[in-house]
Amino acid sequence: MTTSRFSGSLRLGLIGALLLSGCSATIPVTNDPRKALDESSIAISIAGDSRYLPHAGGGVAFYNSETQKWSRIKNVGVRNSPIVYKDKNLYFTDTNSLFTLSDKLHTYPKKTKNDYSEDVYVADDSTIVAIDNYGGDGNGDYLFLVTIVKDGEVREERIKNNLLFTAQCADGSIWGYDKISNYEGTDNQYLHPRNPTYLTRVYPNPSNEKMFSKSLESNTMEGSYIVCAGNRIVKIHDTYPQSITDYQYADLKDIDGSMLEVINVQTGEHTERQITGEANKRVHGKNVPSGAPYAIHAYGDDIWWVHHDGRIISTNIDTAHNTVRFSLKIPEGVKEVSTYYWTEKNLYAMYELQGETYIQAYSVESGELIKTQKIPHYNALLNGREYPSYFVITNEEKFLKN
Repeated sequence: MTTSRFSGSLRLGLIGALLLSGCSATIPVTNDPRKALDESSIAISIAGDSRYLPHAGGGVAFYNSETQKWSRIKNVGVRNSPIVYKDKNLYFTDTNSLFTLSDKLHTYPKKTKNDYSEDVYVADDSTIVAIDNYGGDGNGDYLFLVTIVKDGEVREERIKNNLLFTAQCADGSIWGYDKISNYEGTDNQYLHPRNPTYLTRVYPNPSNEKMFSKSLESNTMEGSYIVCAGNRIVKIHDTYPQSITDYQYADLKDIDGSMLEVINVQTGEHTERQITGEANKRVHGKNVPSGAPYAIHAYGDDIWWVHHDGRIISTNIDTAHNTVRFSLKIPEGVKEVSTYYWTEKNLYAMYELQGETYIQAYSVESGELIKTQKIPHYNALLNGREYPSYFVITNEEKFLKN
């Protein structure tokens, strides 16, 4: 799972939330969360409006595509509300606690209550790692809280480095990514395109050390979230010409290509390579690649991402060469895809059209549009203080069949 601190601005059904928040339908609260998960095809995390937290409400909703019925779990809510489905278990969070839905619903109170959840990850031994954006501590430091639940025991670590993006690697380690700030000089070089990038180890053994730091050779702007392929953190940067020396006046229209940054978390090797092949210039004026959650994903030695025109592009990590895999078949009238979800074989895209919510399924291998599924009564998740956040496919066979 890869998310960023900024992904909270792009939530599932946000357009629908603005148009249909007056919907009065309600989803029943389940008395048996494990059964609801077992019978579901999709689980959707529900976030709380930050203006009302910790009393906004939130939780998880379960949709059974066979019966077309909903049920849900309720909690006090949290901004963002990440969710993980792994080995038939569900992991999520709210302002007060972390939750595991395994044999039953287990609740683990946080050491420090916080309503700004960034990410939730799960290690192979079922250790839960939750990252919260704490903000300023009053002493000049900006903190991130890392809550770790292992064998039922809860501990909290505090990280002072900025975790702009985070990702989990194949060995279970979790890393944060950012640039080193630089306020020296009179022109405030905090956003200088070649400021060194670095990683922060979030798990195991959270640290404030800025690791694998390297100054970039390219002038960079914007760019993708990070993903981890095997044990390599990968990020696509959009680049502009070296002839533009006053970077503060560089604009999206100046972007002329893209660059692949790769950091090996085991060896420390830190490289950058200009991207070649199709769509190597990802940005055209104001048209930028999809910023929706999970619009970038790692498959083997490639990272796959969604172009602004709906093409699915893969970038090889070793050669930095792009290949167009297929194109999405999103209907006319759809303003944007609100989020994506990748499985071993398929890509799922959720969007809203004329007040209804749909999920499309594509074969990653062939690019075939396998199914377009209307999700009935989706607007019942919107009640003015709660809104859908992320979705996970909990039973792929059932979803594709019904």
